[in-house]
Amino acid sequence: MHIDIFVAPEQWTTIPVVVKMFKLLINELYSQMETNMFAADNSDDEDDDEENGFEDDGSEFGLGKGLTLQSLLESLAPVSDIQEDEDDNELDDPDALSDPIYQIDLHAYLKDFIQAFSREPCFAMFSSSLTVQEQLVLQSVESK
Repeated sequence: MHIDIFVAPEQWTTIPVVVKMFKLLINELYSQMETNMFAADNSDDEDDDEENGFEDDGSEFGLGKGLTLQSLLESLAPVSDIQEDEDDNELDDPDALSDPIYQIDLHAYLKDFIQAFSREPCFAMFSSSLTVQEQLVLQSVESK
């Protein structure tokens, strides 16, 4: 018996680079929101977990299921490739700690940027290329 199974080839969509960059910002905001929710859940349940001897690895919260800016950058240049020495930790560098970039609340910054950008006339071009998940993140930002 001979069965032919047709497998459709992978299809790619072409989008402008500025739209892709916007999508990466939305995905990073989602990652930040997910991290904040995980941290809030963890702090609420920390006492209960310690009493019950429960250890949570975070896998059921969907961490790492989406493309985040951090995972994209790590795939391009893994930290192990650019990390010189354990002793050269940037947290020991007082200049790095006083740098304004180090002090940015990325979640708040991305949320403010996306809210402001969504009011721009060119936003329609960007929003038409968003996935359902990205649209939900955008709606959650606009509702707050």
